[in-house]
Amino acid sequence: MTPLLVAASRQCWDTVNVLCCAGSDFAAKDLESSNFLHLAIRTGGDLMDMWRCSKESQSFTEQKKRIWAKLMNERDMHGCTPLHYASKAGNMRSITGLIDQGAVISCKDNSKQSPLHFASRYGRVNTCRALLDTIQGPFVINESNQEGKTPLHLASEGGHVKVVALLMQRGALLHRDYDGNSPLHLAAKNGFTQTIKLLLNVHSSLLNSENNDKNTPLHEAAITNKPKAIDLLLTMGSEVTENKERRTFLDIAIERSHHEAALAVVNHDRWKEILLLPTWVLGTYTLGFVRYLPDICMAALDRCAESSKHDPVSSDYHVTYHFDLIKTLPDLDSKTPPPPPSDEEVPANVQLATVPMSILLSMVNFQRVDCLSHPVCLRFIQMKWSKVGFWLNFFNLVVYALFLGCLTATIIMVGPAPLQPNTNQTNSSAALKYEETVESYKDQLLDYRPMLIAILAFIGYQILKEFMQMMQMIRHGHFSALVRHILQIIIFLNWGNFCLSVHLLSLNHALLLKY
Repeated sequence: MTPLLVAASRQCWDTVNVLCCAGSDFAAKDLESSNFLHLAIRTGGDLMDMWRCSKESQSFTEQKKRIWAKLMNERDMHGCTPLHYASKAGNMRSITGLIDQGAVISCKDNSKQSPLHFASRYGRVNTCRALLDTIQGPFVINESNQEGKTPLHLASEGGHVKVVALLMQRGALLHRDYDGNSPLHLAAKNGFTQTIKLLLNVHSSLLNSENNDKNTPLHEAAITNKPKAIDLLLTMGSEVTENKERRTFLDIAIERSHHEAALAVVNHDRWKEILLLPTWVLGTYTLGFVRYLPDICMAALDRCAESSKHDPVSSDYHVTYHFDLIKTLPDLDSKTPPPPPSDEEVPANVQLATVPMSILLSMVNFQRVDCLSHPVCLRFIQMKWSKVGFWLNFFNLVVYALFLGCLTATIIMVGPAPLQPNTNQTNSSAALKYEETVESYKDQLLDYRPMLIAILAFIGYQILKEFMQMMQMIRHGHFSALVRHILQIIIFLNWGNFCLSVHLLSLNHALLLKY
């Protein structure tokens, strides 16, 4: 490196000015192909002072003047000109000097970024204005870099409101980058609410725009966990749609355990509208809360209990409970999302959402004791018990009592047949009485056959019921209570085997008496 390059890289401006006045070699470059202008501007040097010192030098010939003019647009190994670095730093004196001396503002670096891209990315509003005021300004305002991003994309991505406003005033178009993202997608992704407001105030059609993955700005805000952006987009009426993976923005927030994003939805005025929507991924959002975000589930349940405005000690004080969040899809009269054209199978979570009391069962399976003991859940269980559970259990108890009565009566009454007395009398009255008793025993067996059929039917029904419950639990991946169902089936099979054995032995005894 020459002394001029070393001085420029070390911010020794007095030395740089002295070397310029002394006629130092301007064309020298370092290992990164940077000339002294690259180094000086990158480290905060004043181009106008260096230009003044160079012109005052007696060795500043026409040839050096041409070299100086050439330095203005020379590229380093990154493809950047001095104007790129001046635009990045917002060095207005150097920018003005470079433009006045003929620097080209349409030059692009290796990433196809012009100085206007640099100024927009770093929020240099005065630099952007100076670049746009040139003759070439209108021609570079909508140019894209290697990612397809225009200066408006970069300004929105960085949340530079003043730059965004300036670019839109100067006629910046709403192009999409190569991923299909609009400037609003990038602003939402990084959570810049002021930029979101500005873009939507001018271009409201961007609110539900989709990129190549069918992600809306709401999806992008959920992916990066930006609760303020989510709250603003919902307030401005953003729709809840699915992306290519059939995920809504809240599906993404729940699966990634983004507490702040999910809480923003629960605390929003549209919370009930959104949380009651069916989802192809989770079945219902409450099931997702139970599995991934139990603390958000508690917050959602808190919103389902409304206290009256009366004094808590007043007799008029009351609490209204809303059970919509813990109901299943059939209870809400909701339809599951339509399956895609590829005949994809319905996910297990959607099937689970149609099972009665599925949300409470999930709380049990995932051991969410706090959620299960929430007043809303307790009131819901109490309501279900008083309306359905009590009467269903009472009916089962009555049927079971009848079954035990029939079983006991059958065992007691279907006893052994009377044996013939040990006597040699052939025509005695005892022999005649014995024949009558045997015939009565045969009639008794026939009388208790319907009772035995009823017992076996009850046992068959119970075995079928236990088997269906087992299949349902296996389908939904709940294996914790399978042992209990298996034991119940074994018990009922033993009872059936016992009843059949008693009856068959009695029939066999009767046949032996007959022959």
